[in-house]
Amino acid sequence: MRERLAAAVTDLVPKINVLGHVAAVAAYREGDARLQALLQYLEANRDFLVTEVPRRLPGMTLAAAEATYLAWLDCREARIPGGDPFTFFLDRAKVALNDGRLFGPGGDGFVRLNFGAPRALLTEGLERMARALAVR
Repeated sequence: MRERLAAAVTDLVPKINVLGHVAAVAAYREGDARLQALLQYLEANRDFLVTEVPRRLPGMTLAAAEATYLAWLDCREARIPGGDPFTFFLDRAKVALNDGRLFGPGGDGFVRLNFGAPRALLTEGLERMARALAVR
């Protein structure tokens, strides 16, 4: 009976490795400073986008991010060929965004941008997108 119980429990309870457990405990006990620094960095990246999207990407607007590090970009006024900003920016700028259509019927003409990235990478992505829009 003990063997059957052990086999049943194996499928119900996930196994955790010791290093993962120690890392999780350390993060909860001592990670507040790191978390605060990360939140400040993400906020600065969000503010950067609020300033730079209208300046660099004509016809595009940015919805205010409320709780994540994901920006919702409205591309409907940008006159993107074919009306598909996801494919346009992937093919022409080599910038991978999330296709707004994946989020429901109102997502046509929108893309989602992850700004939880180094500022240099974010800047490069905006520059590539701006160049693609300039030569459309």
